[in-house]
Amino acid sequence: DEEVVGEAVSALSGIFPTLLVPAPTKTAVTRWGSDTLARGSYSYVAAGATGLDYRVCAEPVGERLFFAGEHTSEQHPATVVGAHLSGLAAGVAVHRVLRKKMHGAPAG
Repeated sequence: DEEVVGEAVSALSGIFPTLLVPAPTKTAVTRWGSDTLARGSYSYVAAGATGLDYRVCAEPVGERLFFAGEHTSEQHPATVVGAHLSGLAAGVAVHRVLRKKMHGAPAG
């Protein structure tokens, strides 16, 4: 676990070279690839649910916590494409917030 966390902190330090990236206070490392019972997972819309549920899952918490994954993709749920596209969308959202905070540029 320490090696995985170290790689993540190192990657963030490379992305933000002028900031001191602190070690996380708590982590969880999954091992789905070696779990014989998990075998992966994906979301589904339960009976009575709508695409709005995917949008709700994608909503950020303030300007600090952003979500991505196939469970946040209304157009491509339960797919790798949905996970990828939602990651790109979350990255753009993070970039807009950081640009606004660091340079005073408009968020839109």
